[in-house]
Amino acid sequence: MDPNFVSFVTKGTQDLIAAIENQALAENLAGVKAMFILFSLILGGGCIYLLKTSNYINDNFLIDFKELWTYHPLNTFERLKKWGKIQKRISTGIEAEYKLAVLEAWDIMEQVLEDNYSGDSLEEQLDAAQQVFPQYIDTIRKAYELKDKIITDANLEVGYDLPKKIVDDFTIVLQKVRYLPT
Repeated sequence: MDPNFVSFVTKGTQDLIAAIENQALAENLAGVKAMFILFSLILGGGCIYLLKTSNYINDNFLIDFKELWTYHPLNTFERLKKWGKIQKRISTGIEAEYKLAVLEAWDIMEQVLEDNYSGDSLEEQLDAAQQVFPQYIDTIRKAYELKDKIITDANLEVGYDLPKKIVDDFTIVLQKVRYLPT
C-alpha cells in the first residue's frame, strides 16, 4: 500500500472523528437532531396507528394461527354462529322468528347449492344434488315454496312443525356437504 494513501485515510478519519466530537457542531445541529427525532416519532406513531386500525395483521397472520390451533377453517366459526342464530329463532316460539329462520336457512341452502352443484336453475341444481341426499330433496323444495309464500304473504302462518323440520333437515344436508362440521 502507498504510505501517502494510508496517511491520507488516517488523517481523514481523525478529522472526521474530531468533527463529530466537536461540541460546537453538536450544539449547532441540536435543532436538526430534534427535528429528526420528532419526525421518527410521528412516523412510528403513524405506522402503529395504521396497523391497529387496519385488518392487515389479522388478515395476513392471525387468521392462519387461529385456523392452525383450532383445526378448522375460520369461516366454520362464522357459519356455526349464523346457523346457531337460525336454530335460536326456531326455539323462540314466535311466528315471525320462524319465518325469518326459514328465510335465512334458505339463503344459506341456496348459496350451498349454487357453490356445489352445477345448473342454472334450482331444479337443475336439485337434480345434481339428488345423488348426495335424495331423502332431503322434498324438504328443500318445500322450503323453497314456503320461502316464496312468506315473501308474498305477510300474514301467512307457518306454524312450528314445518320450519323446525326444514331447519333440522337443512342441518343434516349442510353437514353432508361439509358446510357445517358434524
